[in-house]
Amino acid sequence: MADTYKAQLIKGKTYDVMDHVFTLGAERDVKKSVYLYLKDNEQFECKLIKEETEGEGDGSKDGGSKDDGENAKESTASATPKIYTESELRGMTKAGQEAIISDLGGDPAAFKNADERIAFILQKLGE
Repeated sequence: MADTYKAQLIKGKTYDVMDHVFTLGAERDVKKSVYLYLKDNEQFECKLIKEETEGEGDGSKDGGSKDDGENAKESTASATPKIYTESELRGMTKAGQEAIISDLGGDPAAFKNADERIAFILQKLGE
């Protein structure tokens, strides 16, 4: 398994870098190059989640580090998408809404206006 790189905007509303549009508080999976670019930026919180190889986790019952358990929790928590309210979505820019639509598996170009984008996001999050 490969390592996972994550980045989350913690200051500002949106940030567009290397074909990624980050919105405040939304954690996204990123490529290693984006991770390396953003890891020293004070507006971002970046995480590197190391994946265990098959033989590594089986033989060490008492030798596992505390950090491995924390990483497992982070992976589980990041699988749950952030729930947005309609007012939060209305306060976002078009780029921010489109980033969420992309994260939910939709095509941002398919929506004509903010109302359609917001309706799609709320519908997907309600499923």
